[in-house]
Amino acid sequence: MNQKRLLIQLNDAIEEGLRRGLIIVRGPFQSGKTTLVKALLKQRQLAIDEYYLNLNQYLIERLNLTIKTEPKYNYQLLSQLKARTSRLFESYLETYLTKFFKEKHLLVIDAIEILFHYPVNLPQLVYSFCRNSNIIILVIPIDASSNFTFPWNFNLAKIIEISD
Repeated sequence: MNQKRLLIQLNDAIEEGLRRGLIIVRGPFQSGKTTLVKALLKQRQLAIDEYYLNLNQYLIERLNLTIKTEPKYNYQLLSQLKARTSRLFESYLETYLTKFFKEKHLLVIDAIEILFHYPVNLPQLVYSFCRNSNIIILVIPIDASSNFTFPWNFNLAKIIEISD
């Protein structure tokens, strides 16, 4: 599918998202998912640095800050305590979303690979913020050949599939 047709599909999903709120853009690595959502933000004249969240980068920054400010935590401990790290990730994201949706109504969350080894159900976590005309677009990589597939239920979302 070409980018223009995908952009139309994504814009239509946003209109539908005003009722549903959660949109999933799913596809293999390097299939153009990030390019597509950034083109959407540009088309809607929304600043990428304001409406696009690189989740990997954000969570690592927050984790670094936590380790610096709370001596009880270190990377070795957190790597062994996945449930605790998951709760930290969830807390960081809930705080971010609460603040974000006080002023804005559309957010793209991309680069989520950091969550692959943690029991964080991202669609379920963000869905509670998809109300009052708030829309979240989750960009989710998949690679069935290497079993890199998030075990999440996407029934609450409008799904846009991107193929190679």
